[in-house]
Amino acid sequence: MDSFALYLHESRRIFSVCPECGEVHRLSDLRLTLEEKYEKDWLDKLDDHRDVLGEKIATLGEKASALKKKAKERVERRVLPQLLRNAAPAFACKKIDARDVRTLLHPVD
Repeated sequence: MDSFALYLHESRRIFSVCPECGEVHRLSDLRLTLEEKYEKDWLDKLDDHRDVLGEKIATLGEKASALKKKAKERVERRVLPQLLRNAAPAFACKKIDARDVRTLLHPVD
């Protein structure tokens, strides 16, 4: 017997007493509803906390990619020209973009 069928079979043997009317019911026959707003339990609070953390993680991921992009632009703007001046002074004096020289000097497969 599969687990769901076993659950249905066993839930007929579990009984509960209604706090409102005092009647005895089978677990399998219950239709749980609540007309008034329910009080949050630990699982609801945990789900809320997980949602907040998920939003924070997404925000931090966006900030991290923006910082990486800024850092890459800063390196291309400041560090590459300095490296070009040190590595190939002949190219630096002609005001050639470091990215162009890097492509020319990079080995091709």
